[in-house]
Amino acid sequence: MAKKRMFSLQIVDTDAFLEMPVSSQLLYFHFSMRADDEGFVNNPKKIMKLVGVAEDDMKVLKAKRFILTFESGIVVIKHWLIHNAIRADRFNKTVYDDEKKLLTIKENKAYTESGCQNGNQPATQYRLDKISLDNISFEKFWNAYDKKVGRPKSEKKWYKLSLKDQGAIMAYIPNYKKAQPDKKYRKNPETFFNNRSWEDELIKANDRGEVKTLRDGSKARKVNGVWVDAHDINIKINLQYYPELTK
Repeated sequence: MAKKRMFSLQIVDTDAFLEMPVSSQLLYFHFSMRADDEGFVNNPKKIMKLVGVAEDDMKVLKAKRFILTFESGIVVIKHWLIHNAIRADRFNKTVYDDEKKLLTIKENKAYTESGCQNGNQPATQYRLDKISLDNISFEKFWNAYDKKVGRPKSEKKWYKLSLKDQGAIMAYIPNYKKAQPDKKYRKNPETFFNNRSWEDELIKANDRGEVKTLRDGSKARKVNGVWVDAHDINIKINLQYYPELTK
């Protein structure tokens, strides 16, 4: 096996690559350095542990299709043949023939799945029926939501969402921003994802009513007969803790 590896800027200088968390980019480089001469990696879990990255980083690489995975646990670098051209006298054929049979090489030299052969199926859980995850990049969400707090964790969570959820979030954001125009009172992106807040009912700004100051100094607003946080009208006030609102 060759001891040197190369990387093409055609791949690693793209927005799709650079938008990934740095830890995911690091894992990609380590996978590539340890792959055999045809781009197959037989110990991805060991490498992840060695590098000190999380399972989420591998999920990001799969979701963005920089790697392809198989049920056997083997990983292949999708753009391996774009990165590397190994001299014939130094080349060693991969031993992972079963996995290789499940691949074809596209005109641009990238590996892709060829379908089910010999009873095996590529383990590509993130295939989306001709819709690429790149269609809704994290950068699009980040700029649209416009509360730029906690990017690394938020980005990982974004790429764990289904394309359906990502689309629902992008459709929800304009109305959410109208309901909560002051960004400092919007939920942090990570909290927004954790709570699946895009599924919450929105209260229109013109439905907002009277405001009361509570005993702890916070403020509540009565909207359509319901007391909510004055700054985030999607958070209901627990009347059990603030009985003064029932008077």
